[in-house]
Amino acid sequence: MLGQEEFGGASGLSLANVYLAQLYIPEMEFTVYGTFLGVQLLAARQPHLALLGRDFLANFTMTYEGRTGIVVLSDE
Repeated sequence: MLGQEEFGGASGLSLANVYLAQLYIPEMEFTVYGTFLGVQLLAARQPHLALLGRDFLANFTMTYEGRTGIVVLSDE
């Protein structure tokens, strides 16, 4: 752990642990290195394993299909 950082969420400001990590997505042959916040998704009863922020999504085009709820990421 590198320390803690304040971040803003739906319920206001919170503190999260900061970690140095690597995220690799084999299907897209994409790797990103950097600092990541360890937010408490399970404690907040969120069904998600991770949240993807602007720094990550800036590398892709994201399409959300509202009728099906499907999200598609493309690097083209």
